[in-house]
Amino acid sequence: MSNFLQSASKAFLVYAPYCADANVENRRDAARADHLAHTGAYFESKVIKLYSTSPKILGSTLIIQMDTLEEVRKMVEEDSFYKLNVWDKEKLSSFRIYSSSPK
Repeated sequence: MSNFLQSASKAFLVYAPYCADANVENRRDAARADHLAHTGAYFESKVIKLYSTSPKILGSTLIIQMDTLEEVRKMVEEDSFYKLNVWDKEKLSSFRIYSSSPK
């Protein structure tokens, strides 16, 4: 069993769709360098296990390994995509991942 599955009780799925207004691409471009630096540090330290965007760039999906939802929320709220309203704060959602496997 992989280390990820063994520690999945501390994993969270974050779905962060982009805002739907006409200026979101401009805000995304302006925030992108800071966003990549912010998430890149978490990715390098293996806190972010998966980061995915859709081909049409409709949002972000992340699997994050942290102890609490509050830690996840803090990480998301510190991101430039959150601060500059690239991610739709009303639709942003996060869930604890529970997994099971046969014995």
